[in-house]
Amino acid sequence: MAQSISIDSGSLLIGSPIEVSVQAESVGSKATFHRVKLIVSAALSTDGQYEDFELSSPVTDGETVTFDISDTLRTVAGKFSFSPISAETTYPYLAYTLKAWDEYMIDGILYEKVAERNYGSTMYALMGAFTDAERYLSSGTKQVNAFTRKPSKGEVCSENESVVYPTAPDTPIYISSSISNGPTVKVLSLSGKNGAVSVGGREIYVDPNAKNRFEFQFVNGLGVIESISAEALESVETSGTSELGVITAPASFAGVNRLSVQKSGRRPKYKLSTGAITKEWAEWWHNEFFCSDKFRNTLAESCWIKINGAWFPCVPVLDDDFELYNRTDNGMVKIDFTVHLAIDGLVNPRL
Repeated sequence: MAQSISIDSGSLLIGSPIEVSVQAESVGSKATFHRVKLIVSAALSTDGQYEDFELSSPVTDGETVTFDISDTLRTVAGKFSFSPISAETTYPYLAYTLKAWDEYMIDGILYEKVAERNYGSTMYALMGAFTDAERYLSSGTKQVNAFTRKPSKGEVCSENESVVYPTAPDTPIYISSSISNGPTVKVLSLSGKNGAVSVGGREIYVDPNAKNRFEFQFVNGLGVIESISAEALESVETSGTSELGVITAPASFAGVNRLSVQKSGRRPKYKLSTGAITKEWAEWWHNEFFCSDKFRNTLAESCWIKINGAWFPCVPVLDDDFELYNRTDNGMVKIDFTVHLAIDGLVNPRL
């Protein structure tokens, strides 16, 4: 049987590696092959249906091998689909158990599922991921202290928007913590408000004169929906394809070939801007809104834009090469970007 199972490094967030080590038994030199199997049984809290995933690795006597179980947990989390919200929402968490055993062959006899060892307790995980920098600066494990990375002040909204914001956990959540519910996200309407408004421990400035802004809801890097808004520029473009063909006419003096065309739908592209922001906010837009991670890369939809009161899936993108800020300029910066809509049939966002 496996001598031991241990979780060596990682966190609750399934978009980052979660490393489980298993030490193999010493079965002697007569074994023609020897491997360790790790069984991960995982389920979303919303359905309770556990799925088993088998990981295996060849080993030598007493060798310790390490498995990254985050891929299997992301597979289970894929059952959940994110969508824009209009009221307080609590997101699911994952529960999983671990067990391992040795398999080997001696003198032509295959020994399978030799007395298995259980990890000993149910473990828990959350959707989201730490950045490479956060992981690099950690000590091998990292706790979750908040579900947003937004700076504490400097966010600008208009009074016709709603702010979607996650609540912070009461205490830091460690990889060994027991979880009874996932993170909660709240919604606050800014209607009738202006100036500085306190929202979830942060300060938002509501500009009553800001009329030409777009609201976004998106899945942030910590695995929950939150909101942000941006200024609309004057430019709206569309993209699509047209393929020309030839219709051959019957052979006759007056019969000439005619052109045909096959046209795709035209999807609009909106030109937006963050407006004047601090360098701290520029880094947040760059690292959180425009970048992705192993968790969000598995999502079919992760960002939506509000147009004429309805939410539409979209993809906000920067130019491939982009100057985030220039250290010779100590003033405010702004980021211009393009929002690609995932559907056609929309051009004028203010109809």
